[in-house]
Amino acid sequence: MNSKSRDDSIKSRLASFLQQEGGMIIVLIKQIKYPIFKITTDSNKSFVLKGYKQFETIKKQWLFFSHIEESCIVGFNKFPNQKKYIKGFGYYWVLQPYIVANRLDYNKEVDRVAAWKTIDRFHTVINGLSISSITSKISIQEKWQKRLDKWRQSKVVLEKYNNLALYVEIEQLMLDRINYYQLLNQPKIEEKSLYRSNWIHGDVASHNFLRDNSNNIYMIDFDLVAQAPSLYDYMQLGQRFIPYIEYDLDRLCTYIDRCSLEDWRLLLIGISIPTDLIREWWYYMMHPRTDKQVRAYIQEFSEAWELRKKFVADVDAMIKFS
Repeated sequence: MNSKSRDDSIKSRLASFLQQEGGMIIVLIKQIKYPIFKITTDSNKSFVLKGYKQFETIKKQWLFFSHIEESCIVGFNKFPNQKKYIKGFGYYWVLQPYIVANRLDYNKEVDRVAAWKTIDRFHTVINGLSISSITSKISIQEKWQKRLDKWRQSKVVLEKYNNLALYVEIEQLMLDRINYYQLLNQPKIEEKSLYRSNWIHGDVASHNFLRDNSNNIYMIDFDLVAQAPSLYDYMQLGQRFIPYIEYDLDRLCTYIDRCSLEDWRLLLIGISIPTDLIREWWYYMMHPRTDKQVRAYIQEFSEAWELRKKFVADVDAMIKFS
């Protein structure tokens, strides 16, 4: 069976499944990336159909969405037969509204501003939300430690390509920055009443923000939503911005407002911790590469690392004189 025939077979079985289990008559199915599809019904309504392996992931999101009504938050829809999810092909399937919109692009100033303002709005709306049945909580320091562990697994690669000094430098900076954060995080923000009822989106990549033709901004994909200090979202957003603003700390600070001095310091330290570089490194190295490709990537990675080191120095200087 060729690729087209296989795709047609999958779509045919999926359409039949949706009719039987969800009460939907489907006239068009377009695969975005498996297991995510754009589907169109016989009434010309379009949805995103998304499959999850873990039931807890959709259960958590359904609970979250049931407590929130906010236009910028794109939640789930029930199927026509009122089911919240249907199960088949090894997945739990949910429906989301399909929005005619474009993803934001952090290379554009207007989109960076839009993303930051949307995150502000998101946290304003959900601050104080209490959902006792959702127990997923995030520790940023545990996440940093896991990234450090990933980096340590890379030591053998950098030894092979005679770049052990790069490995040592990043490992030491990770340790130093985590210790610096712990030193200043007193009393811990995770224990402050101000943050105890905070929630985070958890993945503020540009593709999770959409802009429609009326200039409305939406947030999608709440797979990682969790109870945690809102500062965590801003740390990640800042990390995603800095490559597009030439690691310019002054420019980064133009996005930041409504922040105490203590939280501002923690935010900058969190942004300076190179977990994002390690994430990109790990993702690249997990795929088969030629020797030439690996050498080229290490060179590219090293150049990005030099820019990050300067940014770290700038952060420390700004904190020192704040």
